Amino acid sequence: MKFLCVKCDEPMQLVRVKSSDGSVCIVFGCIRCSNKTAIVTDSREIQTVSIFEADIRNRAIPSC
Repeated sequence: MKFLCVKCDEPMQLVRVKSSDGSVCIVFGCIRCSNKTAIVTDSREIQTVSIFEADIRNRAIPSC
C-alpha cells in the first residue's frame, strides 16, 4: 500500500510511528510540498497485522 500526495502526485514517505494505549498513529509526509496525512489503528488491527509477522509497534522511527 502506498499513499500519494494529491497536490504533487508523489509517493508519501513514512515520517513517524507513535504508539499509546494499544493504538498506533502512523504519519506520512510528502517530500515535495510537506503535506502530511496520518492513519490510526486500534489494538485489534495491530493483532491482525502481527499475525502476518509485520510488527509495526516496535519499529524505530526518528521523531520529526
